[in-house]
Amino acid sequence: WQMGRWVIGGELDFDGADIHGTGRLDGTAVTLRDGSGGIAGNFVTASEKIRAFGTARLRAGMLVMPSTLLFATGGLAVGHVNYSGQMHFAAVPIDYIGSDSATRAGWTLGSGLEHRYNGNLSVKAEYLYYDIGKHTLVTTQNGIAGFSSQFDTHTRGSLVRVGLNWKFN
Repeated sequence: WQMGRWVIGGELDFDGADIHGTGRLDGTAVTLRDGSGGIAGNFVTASEKIRAFGTARLRAGMLVMPSTLLFATGGLAVGHVNYSGQMHFAAVPIDYIGSDSATRAGWTLGSGLEHRYNGNLSVKAEYLYYDIGKHTLVTTQNGIAGFSSQFDTHTRGSLVRVGLNWKFN
């Protein structure tokens, strides 16, 4: 919808994705809950991988030239995330390894620029910040009850995208 120089609308998108990150902590910083057991051979590794990502957003902006829109956008973000974690405690030695996956929903905010070339075809560039929430992965050592490690993750990040759009009348 357009009112003078102001434009308001919506956007849906879905992407196959390969967005991933891994963190590792080594040595004496890896301890038991009471702070004991920190030795040089300890390590913790955790990773997240987003395999699918989509948004449902509102867009509002102003025409800065007759065919160029500067906009802000925000709304729902959804991603399917694979989680994995390993804690190696060298004193025993023992490994706690686990993995999990979940479809997570959260929010996204961003801004961008869209230029209409002719008729219904336009090209855009946009920045999005997304936050699809926190997840806890608990791992055990060969299923032994009472012994576990816990990985708390927070899936969030930034995207820069360029795209072609088709306006449906």
